[in-house]
Amino acid sequence: MASDEYAFHGGDGTAPLPIAYFVAGLASCLMTQVRVFAKRLRIDLKDLEVYCRCEWELTQQEHDPYVTAPVGFSFDIEIDSDAPREDIVKLIDVSKQACFIEQTLSRPNVIAHRLKTQNGWLDV
Repeated sequence: MASDEYAFHGGDGTAPLPIAYFVAGLASCLMTQVRVFAKRLRIDLKDLEVYCRCEWELTQQEHDPYVTAPVGFSFDIEIDSDAPREDIVKLIDVSKQACFIEQTLSRPNVIAHRLKTQNGWLDV
């Protein structure tokens, strides 16, 4: 899967940004769960739209490499359905709990990196 960065970051802008894939995955994960649980809860969905905003902060000291950190994620969800609002709220709640990506982001995680060397794997 091709990805690239803007020239500001040293890229050529020839493919989607990695963050674009990330946000698309986050939004589509929630949308998938809403559709799945709408069927289980017998809620008829006429239409579903999800808008995801991700806010990041970037810090950089002179010409050193920059460091990024997430500030937060927010969703605007539009559901066209004749179901009562309480049922729609329940649908969104169970969908949030079932979204693997949202649950991954909402908990502390350990992310390990290894570099393959001639002598085996090196934790970096």
